[in-house]
Amino acid sequence: MGSGIRPLLGALASASLSLSLVICSATLSAAAETLEVPPPSTQTAPKLPPKARKKITTEKIIRQHQEETIEREEPAPPPPPPPVQSYQPAEPLPEVFRGCWEGVVPAVDTLRRLPGAPPTGPWAAKTYRLCYRRVGNGPFELQFTDLGIAHHHLITNPGGRLEVVSSDGRSYATMQAQLHFDERYIRPTFMHETFAVDEKTDLNAQIVGDEMRVTARVYGERDGMPWFEATWHAIFVHTSG
Repeated sequence: MGSGIRPLLGALASASLSLSLVICSATLSAAAETLEVPPPSTQTAPKLPPKARKKITTEKIIRQHQEETIEREEPAPPPPPPPVQSYQPAEPLPEVFRGCWEGVVPAVDTLRRLPGAPPTGPWAAKTYRLCYRRVGNGPFELQFTDLGIAHHHLITNPGGRLEVVSSDGRSYATMQAQLHFDERYIRPTFMHETFAVDEKTDLNAQIVGDEMRVTARVYGERDGMPWFEATWHAIFVHTSG
């Protein structure tokens, strides 16, 4: 009896082992089916709202443009040096201008008050006496020996200067005169009795015999502000001066 049990126990043990192997194999198979490896995922940036994406894109473009601009910019060249001021002597007048010339401008041909300027009064006759002569052994020079206002009770402190602008070298010349004077108010106030007048006159002079035939254009200022424009013509006569 004892010898029959052993073979039976061995068979049971072998059957139990086989069953355990089958169960273990089934478990591993199920586990293998359950644990599936996920496919590799692509690394994508998180989605941003439209406004954020637009802002980042704009900043990127601006930054790129600034970098390109910096690369293209070259250092600015230094400013050129200021021009050298050269002063030329007044152009000499032809010989026919030598001597002294006198004339009076009693009236104007045209008179126009400039926009926004105060009204103009009657024209005050201007007196001219200019001389083109040599002083000592120096060169011939054009001078105002008398420039002013002829017998006008409203005008005081007249003064001026004259310079040659150009000449044809024969009998024609252009000149420019600067005349300054103070003019009294017709109805002076406690604070102001006079105002300043400056006249810049461009003269065209032509010598014909013993006459200097002059046409002129005048630009006037009152207390430094534009006041009027005028034109006149006159004849200056040669004097022994």
